[in-house]
Amino acid sequence: MKSATFAGWAVVAILSCATMPACADDASTGAQSTTATQDVKDISHYLQSLATVRSACADAAWTLWQSNNYDSWRHRRTSVLAMNYNVQTLSTLPQAPTSLPADLQQRLNAAMQKANDTVKASFPVFKDLANYINAEDYKSDKFKKGDELDARLIDFGKTCHTASNDLRALYVEAASAAIDKGLPGAPRADVARTMLADWQQAYALSQELGKGGSIDLKKIDADVSAISALADKRRTEFADDIAKDGSPVANFYDRDLNENVAVPLRKALRDMKGKPAELKEAAADRPRADFLIIRQQIDLTMLADILRFVGG
Repeated sequence: MKSATFAGWAVVAILSCATMPACADDASTGAQSTTATQDVKDISHYLQSLATVRSACADAAWTLWQSNNYDSWRHRRTSVLAMNYNVQTLSTLPQAPTSLPADLQQRLNAAMQKANDTVKASFPVFKDLANYINAEDYKSDKFKKGDELDARLIDFGKTCHTASNDLRALYVEAASAAIDKGLPGAPRADVARTMLADWQQAYALSQELGKGGSIDLKKIDADVSAISALADKRRTEFADDIAKDGSPVANFYDRDLNENVAVPLRKALRDMKGKPAELKEAAADRPRADFLIIRQQIDLTMLADILRFVGG
């Protein structure tokens, strides 16, 4: 762990797990699987690494770009410069499992490499800015070097945001492929198919939430009403599963679809009615925007619930 503190301001950069081993660094990942069950496990293990890299990229995007207040401090619009940067990268990236389509393997490997390398490259620049401010060098060069370093950090942040979105889309492709492989032999395959069909309905909502300026609020409202009714229906149908704390079915329907998707969206839509500026902000293609958080819940967490249920 390394830290860099700006003198006089609450600014801390933390480099943790810089040499963290890959989450899926085992012999089975990337090797030719012999059964559908093993394929599902291999892909599931690999996706744990992808999720780690994607999360690190998303955090970098937030710190280096969206919440970066260097410019406000530099122009005296605020007296406090506060940036807490947690950096986590993988020392060795696992290769995408060969049970996935070749084209998808290539895209996964390239996207993981770019995201991991970008996060790694950002920390020395952040540390240089911390040292520059600690030394108060801005008093000598009138912020010239600081402005240059901050511009580089913002570029890193924007690149990380795009990379995080790309990895989320690739996660959907790879997890869907694993679920397709695991469905035929899954215990309670009928329940798994119901979960997948319900996720597809939620995923259609996720796609609508990602339309930015062209978002159709009336359609979103109708979709959220349908999702809310679906969550209530399934929670009744699968009451025995819902009662089992931590079960994939309980997580999928009670925690994720209901509490983390339907409930916050109903509140958000109610609060945004007649407030186009708030809707625009929620739908913006920026780190931690309200709709992006919901989309991540649908695209990543709910899909992971199904993957776990079919044997991942």
